[in-house]
Amino acid sequence: IVGTEALRHAIVNPRNVVQHAKRFLGKPNFRWEIDGRYFTPRDISAFILKKLLSAAEERIGPIESAVITVPAQFSDLQRQETIAAGKQAGLKQVDLINEPLGGGSFDLSLVKYQKDEVNVLASGGDLKLGGIDWNSKLQATIAEQFFGEFGVNPANDPESLQYLANEVEQAKRSLTVRPKTTMACQVGSQRKTYQITQSQFEQLTKGLVEQTTSITRALLKDNGMGWAHVDVVLTTGGSSRMPMIRDALKQASGTTRNLSLPPDQSIAHGAAYYSGMLLSNREYAESILTSEAASRLAKMKQHSVNA
Repeated sequence: IVGTEALRHAIVNPRNVVQHAKRFLGKPNFRWEIDGRYFTPRDISAFILKKLLSAAEERIGPIESAVITVPAQFSDLQRQETIAAGKQAGLKQVDLINEPLGGGSFDLSLVKYQKDEVNVLASGGDLKLGGIDWNSKLQATIAEQFFGEFGVNPANDPESLQYLANEVEQAKRSLTVRPKTTMACQVGSQRKTYQITQSQFEQLTKGLVEQTTSITRALLKDNGMGWAHVDVVLTTGGSSRMPMIRDALKQASGTTRNLSLPPDQSIAHGAAYYSGMLLSNREYAESILTSEAASRLAKMKQHSVNA
């Protein structure tokens, strides 16, 4: 079971749930043991890709090749593992493109854009800095408070911990659109509801925000640039919805963020454009692209760099 449905099962079956597998890709001896069977990060990635492929195939028919996005910071080994997961999921050909931001990692790219050319000048980031780290800060704080009040730690009980993790994720999402929210924590018969404000959450995760801005400044400095050289700040990924991220970027750059791309879908849009560019010179393209789209995509040039 993959995706939202798996998350629903997670509370009643926490020992059989795997999350954030991408963070472990490239660790050669890493395994999850479930019911006596062992699964590698590549296996889990293949399950996720299979689910995505089956959903896409319902709409557009059989798929043999695809573009998969990876964090800009991924090593060659992690990229090879991603390609292998794609092939394990049934793909015959896999192309990779760097992505800017995700739940498990913080990625940024310095891009020069012209009408028919996208030139990535530099990329940077941190593979262990993403939305789940914001969750961890809030989760640890609530668990500590609960322990102080009831003498039991939700972190010691898998069901209670998974329940808390789900509540934290929902609270984080709520705080992107409202100034305060409530969330519950429970262990056995002990239960308490906590009110969390946006400012409390910002205070808890201040260090993480500072990390993202200092990594961003360092990328510019390493390339002999300052914010004056940056015309547009584009943010992607669900984490970019957090007001603290928006405010920090605005304060650091002095530039208002460009909101023309939907944060949750822009990575997929980019991968689709790149697929179109790769397809535009192939016969297969004629069946799925209009002639106007094919000719426009055929003109596009895209240059990447290694992190």
